[in-house]
Amino acid sequence: MDTDLPTADGARPRAVGLVVAAAAPLGLIAVAWALSSISDRLLWIGPLDRAAFAWVVVVPVWLLAPSAAAIAMSGLGTRASAGIAVAVVVTAAIPAAFLTWQSAAFPGCPAGTIRTPSEMVAPAATVGAILGIGLGAACFVAAELWRDGHPRTAVLAGASIHLATSAVAFALGPLYFIGPLCQRPPIG
Repeated sequence: MDTDLPTADGARPRAVGLVVAAAAPLGLIAVAWALSSISDRLLWIGPLDRAAFAWVVVVPVWLLAPSAAAIAMSGLGTRASAGIAVAVVVTAAIPAAFLTWQSAAFPGCPAGTIRTPSEMVAPAATVGAILGIGLGAACFVAAELWRDGHPRTAVLAGASIHLATSAVAFALGPLYFIGPLCQRPPIG
């Protein structure tokens, strides 16, 4: 049964529910990215260095994004969840592709880069697309499992799909950027 209609008292309009459902996983991804950026700049957060902080805090927050989507989409039907998943794919893939492109196209080489920024667009777009599709798929699967009454399976499946597709993107990324990015500095 599709429960995309507002509640009887009109307290939660459909549009607000859809926005919250899309914002939940994207918000956790943004929080994980912000925590990672902060830890990179601070180097130490309490007793944890930035690598330990990433494994103890950043990665779990990042892996819980599909679970947040599952909870937020629990009151929506399958059709609405699929639409939210597509919105998550697009909203996550574009910044992921841009940040990948920016880091590969402008690596800060003292003697200049070997490839032009335009040559890095297709590889970065591929990595961004894999990351976005993986997150969207993880959110949709987790939402469906949660709605079917399997919350533990939803959390595990969502995190597993998200982790697996991200691992594929991170493994393929270096293959797309094979070779050095920087030119050698002049000798002498």
